Amino acid sequence: MQRAQALVQGSHQAMVAQCQSHLRLLKKQPSFVCDDFDIETAVEAALVRAEDLDCAYIFVSAKGAIVTLSGWVASESEITISAGIATNVPGVQSVHNHLSRSL
Repeated sequence: MQRAQALVQGSHQAMVAQCQSHLRLLKKQPSFVCDDFDIETAVEAALVRAEDLDCAYIFVSAKGAIVTLSGWVASESEITISAGIATNVPGVQSVHNHLSRSL
C-alpha cells in the first residue's frame, strides 16, 4: 500500500514539475494552471470577478495557451476589458477576441 502511495505521489510531483516547466516557457508563473480546462476556468473566473463587465454571454475556449473569447457584450469597452482580463490570466499566451456588440 505504501509503495502504491509513493508511486502516485511521485507521479503527481513529476506532472507538477512538467507543468511548471511548460509554464516557464510561456514566461508566466501561475501556481496551478496547466491544461486547456484549467485555463478556460481561470479566464471565466477572472471575467466573473470583473465588476464593470457583464460576462453572461461570453464564451471561453482554450487550445494550449491560446484563448478564444466569443459571444456578445453590451459595449466596445467590455470587448476591450474582456481581452485585457483574459490576457492577464496566468498561463495565457495570447487571446483571440471574437466578441461583438450584437446578438
